[in-house]
Amino acid sequence: SGQAQVERFARFVGRARERNPRLRLIHLSSMSVYEPFAPGHLFEEEAPLKAPRADRYAREKVRAEQALRALPDAASWQLHLRPTVVYGPYCGVW
Repeated sequence: SGQAQVERFARFVGRARERNPRLRLIHLSSMSVYEPFAPGHLFEEEAPLKAPRADRYAREKVRAEQALRALPDAASWQLHLRPTVVYGPYCGVW
């Protein structure tokens, strides 16, 4: 499941950080500040995101960001960016 993959990835990143305390994570999120599940609303970089229950993909994107931010002392070694410009075959709303 997506949840299992997210948890496994977060554990991997956490172990890598333990082994190398100088590690830094820059996460360019696939969660855009213009997210289609909230038309007309612009999210701030640090805004909490609430994906609709019916949108599994969006929920898993949020879950991944939350799992990484839950790692020990995350704020000191992680930077999570949400793009404001998105290109791709499914970006018609942008």
